Amino acid sequence: PIASFYTSPTYQLSKHLVHLLSPLVGNTSSHIKNSKDFAAFISDQTIPEDKILVSFDVTSLFTNVPVNLACSVAQSRLENDPTLHDRTSLSSTEILRLLHF
Repeated sequence: PIASFYTSPTYQLSKHLVHLLSPLVGNTSSHIKNSKDFAAFISDQTIPEDKILVSFDVTSLFTNVPVNLACSVAQSRLENDPTLHDRTSLSSTEILRLLHF
């Protein structure tokens, strides 16, 4: 079932964290936004004859992400983000505390 949580006590906190963390997403060479982005990327690629292209279906992706690793990556990205102070007065340590909340 689909449940709406926009009235939950942590909804506004989650919304604010999305605002703070969203600019950190997609800033790597391995980031693929969606299937259309992948199709555009792969159309220009040549796969060597001694290699194969493999595709995997993802099941329960977010339930299998190690939380401590995700928080560690978020902390590193926040600490190296020169625009963080433009989005918030919170420090990266304070944001991490909110992520663990």
